[in-house]
Amino acid sequence: MARVNASDGILALDFLGIGGIGMSSLARWAMARGIPVTGYDKTPTALTDALSSEGATLRFDESLEAWKVPADAWIIYTPAIPADHPQLVAAKAQGRTLLKRAELLGQIANAGTCLAVGGTHGKTTTSAMLAWILSQHQPIQAFLGGIATNFNSNCLPGPAEVSVVEADEFDRSFLHLHPSAAVITSTDADHLDIYGEADSVVDGFRAFAEQVKGPLFAGPGCADLTGAESYGRPGDRYTYRDVRLEGGVQAFTLVLDGTEIATHAGLPGLHNVENAVAAAALAHAVGMPAAAIAQAIASFRGAATTSTTTPTTPRNSLDSSKPCGECSRAKRWLCSFSRTCTAAPATSPRDSPRPWRAPTSSAFCPFMQPANAPWRASTARCWRPGSRARSSCRTTAARNGWRASPPPWWPRWARATSTDSFRTSNA
Repeated sequence: MARVNASDGILALDFLGIGGIGMSSLARWAMARGIPVTGYDKTPTALTDALSSEGATLRFDESLEAWKVPADAWIIYTPAIPADHPQLVAAKAQGRTLLKRAELLGQIANAGTCLAVGGTHGKTTTSAMLAWILSQHQPIQAFLGGIATNFNSNCLPGPAEVSVVEADEFDRSFLHLHPSAAVITSTDADHLDIYGEADSVVDGFRAFAEQVKGPLFAGPGCADLTGAESYGRPGDRYTYRDVRLEGGVQAFTLVLDGTEIATHAGLPGLHNVENAVAAAALAHAVGMPAAAIAQAIASFRGAATTSTTTPTTPRNSLDSSKPCGECSRAKRWLCSFSRTCTAAPATSPRDSPRPWRAPTSSAFCPFMQPANAPWRASTARCWRPGSRARSSCRTTAARNGWRASPPPWWPRWARATSTDSFRTSNA
């Protein structure tokens, strides 16, 4: 397997699935180092437009005729790309250097001081906040799972010794990381199409925890993790107290290993206070002063995850400027693979004049359409085999509290799921 020492030896990179939030951060890292970047994705988006403007050469054609990349280019691919993708098959047949996205990220981050943030929810906000905090004190590079408002990017390319990385549990990608220190915000069940059952998700996080070389912090409600120190609870070294509303913002007292300092969360919700404590604990553990941490928390403005990204060309009057589950119309469709509010169908499956049936793919997202339906959504990637659609749909439905039971038009496998998966929740 090819190895990465910063950018030494990489002459060119071709990304299959370059429009993904994680892939695009790696593409930006490469372009900042003068490495030629090419890439494929299914459809143009605001993110692919941005990459093109930054110097990447993109294609939206999966045919071999469109695959014109340098012979010495490394091929980086994501699990979203099916195994029979023509360009991926050709790369393997030609003996090209092939790396999964997680492998390349791991090699970059592991080459220096890797600070990782994992968890089935909260990791994007927490990793973006950690990157913002540390960037006020020292040079860093960061690979984020959302567009951080303070940076207007999902990547800080460095170069720097310290890397802040969002550790993604999907496809067990985080097992390519060997962090110097880490935070795990939660170990709730997710990606059950990959893990099979909730206990296996916890086992995955335990395996990740064993790879952490230094301090490891676990959030409230996390499963028992060997060597992890809890945060965010009364009596913990890193916690909070006296949450209150002052001047329309959420003020609280941040407790960092005995030091108490007043600050406020730049984002609403108690969960964002806990996210702030998580980021503060990791920053403090690697030497960031408490006062500087509190000041940076107050000026953090959040991260636009893929669930709050607006499609480039909405196809009807759906209010796609709001996160999924908060749209102004009754028809709220979710592209669960990209977690993006789709350009919703003019005719829903329920209203369709023809019977609506799920395709045979076991990983079909019930919010997407079969190929022969009389309406189209914003992306075709969602029903590809191997996607994480199944668990994402359930989880998102539960978090947004859409209904107390699965809708009658969901596929049989979704309707058979326990009603608890669809309980009204503010989680």
